[in-house]
Amino acid sequence: MSRRHIQRIPENCHERFVDFPLQPDSAEWFGNGVSFACISELCPGYYIHRPNCGHHLLIYTTGGEGTFCTEELSGSLGVGDMLFIPAGKLHHYETAQAWSFIAMHFNPASGRWKYLKDYSALMRPSRYRVEVAALLEMMLSESRRPDSQSFRMLHYYCRLILAYVDMDLRHSSSVADIDCEKRLEKVWEHIGAKLERKWTIEEMAVLAGMSPPHFYSVTRKLYSRTPMEIVRNLRIARAAQLLRFSSESLEQIAEKAGYESPFAFSRAFKRIYRQSPGQYRRGVKP
Repeated sequence: MSRRHIQRIPENCHERFVDFPLQPDSAEWFGNGVSFACISELCPGYYIHRPNCGHHLLIYTTGGEGTFCTEELSGSLGVGDMLFIPAGKLHHYETAQAWSFIAMHFNPASGRWKYLKDYSALMRPSRYRVEVAALLEMMLSESRRPDSQSFRMLHYYCRLILAYVDMDLRHSSSVADIDCEKRLEKVWEHIGAKLERKWTIEEMAVLAGMSPPHFYSVTRKLYSRTPMEIVRNLRIARAAQLLRFSSESLEQIAEKAGYESPFAFSRAFKRIYRQSPGQYRRGVKP
């Protein structure tokens, strides 16, 4: 591998940087050692090569596929995969097709990330990609709001995102667990594209190629949640995105997220966010 830093970003790539121009006290995400974050939609030809990176790198693939290589690990990154590369390690990543991901840089000098100092490069399915992606979108939207409540909301989103990141990074899996996680990630991806349906454990188990009891047991083991709790979170995450980034009515959002009625949707949403969908859409502090 070359010892020069190389960066090739075609013009059609679209990257949104999660920064806080209206919040002067947000350095490194409020003292948590997050030096950089972006939401990227990339096209063929994208290529990054770093001979000696000064930060820890975390990538969540949200669409398409890319490839990576370090001195100790290489492979492809598909939807649901996460890649961690520790600071100081030579690496590159690229794509020959459309590839969407979330990238975050962590300052190794920050005490917040002290537990990563002995980590090697790793690639595995992420448990919390959906949650991190949804929260980053909300954080990006909130960062552009000039109102006085935004600072508190940004702190709130920051804590949630980093809690999910910690759980992903601290989790270790056996080979059998990794295989199950890959199969289950495809199930959640399929369900996420068809949230308007009513899903049963039996239907989800068929998608995973498992018996219903085994599917339930494996899901509880790997995600510390039941299958229906994961579906609920997918519904709420989709609804939250639509509330913030669309002008659709509550009735339309409830239907797209798979709720029987706006009332059922509002009740479920308030249970998670401690505010009504209308309040969330208006940016009211919970």
